[in-house]
Amino acid sequence: MVVVATGLFAFLFYSATAILLAGLAHKIIQYSRAPAPLKIPVTPAPTTRTGLVLRMGRELFFFESLFRADKWTCGLLITYITYTDIVAVKKFCLGLTRFDLGDLQNLPADIVLYVHLLLVVALVAVFPFSKLLHAPGLFFSPSRNQLDNPRERRHLAPWAAQLGYPREKK
Repeated sequence: MVVVATGLFAFLFYSATAILLAGLAHKIIQYSRAPAPLKIPVTPAPTTRTGLVLRMGRELFFFESLFRADKWTCGLLITYITYTDIVAVKKFCLGLTRFDLGDLQNLPADIVLYVHLLLVVALVAVFPFSKLLHAPGLFFSPSRNQLDNPRERRHLAPWAAQLGYPREKK
């Protein structure tokens, strides 16, 4: 049973990773082609390019908006209620990341761990197609990557320029 579960989870993790990478590539291409028709920064938004770079850096490296969420939900059952051999799980994960299937450590026979790993695989596979995809979308989001300067400089989408709208307010 444990050997079958180990092989099944190895297959599921590799499949979910392939889906994740293909989906990310598809979404990045889709995001890069989407127009930003309006000036819609989330306030308080920076008014200088340096402020914008600092805001994006804080979000990218420190996950500023993520840590405003609830933290008590990510693994309490495995930590405090049931015991899982974390060393064996770590060896399994290291074998997966090194593509060392011949020396893959068997997963512990723990139903809570299996449910947790199934949910992780499902999240990884669904991630590129869901609204959870923020990492690459952060760079393309008009509410995050625009300066708050609509009074100083008019934003004109390329499609609006083709229709003959004027660039500057008169």
